[in-house]
Amino acid sequence: MSKAKKAENYTSEMVERLKEVYNPESSESERDAQIVALAEELGKNTRSVRAKLSSLNLYVKKAYKAKTGAKPETKEAIVTAIAEILGVDAD
Repeated sequence: MSKAKKAENYTSEMVERLKEVYNPESSESERDAQIVALAEELGKNTRSVRAKLSSLNLYVKKAYKAKTGAKPETKEAIVTAIAEILGVDAD
């Protein structure tokens, strides 16, 4: 039996358009707008466009924020602060 060829989800023209429009160096809000515009233009949903950009190693993920909206403190920073208080080496 021969395997049926899987239908191409993104044509080479679509991929080129993704590369033209999406700018990883833009701000987070600009990248979001670019993804929405590409999704509308290509007739795809934003999740699909984001996944394709990821597979092309172009997508820049959003910075993680805590529930309060602030940048979360890392475990390493917490351990270092505790070690300083106790007067011991953080390692």
